[in-house]
Amino acid sequence: MRKTPFFDFHGQHGAKFVDFAGWEMPLTYGSIQEEHRQVRRAGGLFDVSHMGRIVLRGVHARRLLERVLTRRISDMKESSCRYALICNASGGVIDDVIVYRFTDQWLMVCNASNRFFVATLSCIPSFSRGRYTSSTPHPDPCTYH
Repeated sequence: MRKTPFFDFHGQHGAKFVDFAGWEMPLTYGSIQEEHRQVRRAGGLFDVSHMGRIVLRGVHARRLLERVLTRRISDMKESSCRYALICNASGGVIDDVIVYRFTDQWLMVCNASNRFFVATLSCIPSFSRGRYTSSTPHPDPCTYH
């Protein structure tokens, strides 16, 4: 199983680990009530290292994202992000994502369990309509064994 850079930190703080989409991820740290109090009192940490990252480039990358996502992104400023959903043709939610706009590309962060499916959405003719856009699952630079 894959491990995030925070694996040792989680282990040192008493995490119970489970398999999540091929990643060894923390589930609990003991008492749920104490975890709740800790987060309310001081804050919490959510390790996102395992999540899928898909880079989209090309002339029609924005158009493709606006066809796939449930919200408009054309008015986003560079170096900003937005939360959105990806739905199927019936309106059912496939995944929730965060989309980042950069100067020459877009970055879509999706759930680890859906990353390969979401990455292939640009290859579906009903979404891309044959226009040029490249979608690349971003390598997992944070991963180590």
